[in-house]
Amino acid sequence: MNTLDYSQYYNNQDKSKVVVSGKQIVWKNKDVTFTAKLTNAKGEEAAEANEVVDSMKIKSKRGEQLVKFNPRPLRVNSLFLSKSNQVALHVSDHEGSRLILINLSDGAQTIVNMFEMNSDGAGSEKIDAYNWSPDGKKIAFGIGDLGSSYIGLYNVERKSYMHVSDKDFTLISSIVWHKDGKSFDFVSKGDDSPQAVLYTYLETKKSILKKGSLTKNDEQKISQLTPKFD
Repeated sequence: MNTLDYSQYYNNQDKSKVVVSGKQIVWKNKDVTFTAKLTNAKGEEAAEANEVVDSMKIKSKRGEQLVKFNPRPLRVNSLFLSKSNQVALHVSDHEGSRLILINLSDGAQTIVNMFEMNSDGAGSEKIDAYNWSPDGKKIAFGIGDLGSSYIGLYNVERKSYMHVSDKDFTLISSIVWHKDGKSFDFVSKGDDSPQAVLYTYLETKKSILKKGSLTKNDEQKISQLTPKFD
C-alpha cells in the first residue's frame, strides 16, 4: 500500500509519567494520579507468578476511586485518560487481559470484557489494543478469547456497546482514531502470517475496509499512537 498520511490521525498530546519504585507503580496525567501496589502472590496465584497487583486507586480533583479486580492481575499494561474524564485501565491476567473504564466524576466502573458473554456467563478472555475517540465519548478495542479478536465500540455517554466485526482478526495490535472522530484504523496480525494488515472502520457506514499490508516502519509508527506504557 502507499505511504500512510499520518496527518489524518488523532494523537493525544497529553503526556503521562510512569514511575516504578519497588512494589509501587505511579502514573500521572494532568491532575489524575493512579497508584498500584504489588504484593506477593498467594495460593493458586503463586503457581503463575511471584507477584500480583493488589490495591489500585485513582485520585483526582473529583475525588478518589478504588479499583478492585478478582482475580488480581499480574501487571498493569497501560492507562489512558479521555477528554470526557474517563480512565481506561488495561491489565494482564494469568491468561488473557482485562480493560476497565473508570468514570472520574462518579466513580462508576465498567469491565469491557463483559460486553461479550460466553455460554458459561463469563466475559471475553482478552482485550487487545484500545483507544479513545478525540472527544472521549467512544472507545474502540479488540475483544475476544485467546487466539481470536473482534472489533468492539462502546459509547460511554449512551452506555451502548456495538459488536462491529464478524471477521475474526486473531490479534489487533494497534487502534488509532481519525481526527474527525467518525472512523478509526486498526492493525491486525493473523496466525497464518506475521504480516501486519491495516483496516479502516467507517462509523457512518458501519463497515470495515481492508487498506493493505503495512511496512515495518508504518506498523511501528501506528503502534506509537496506541496507549501503552513506554
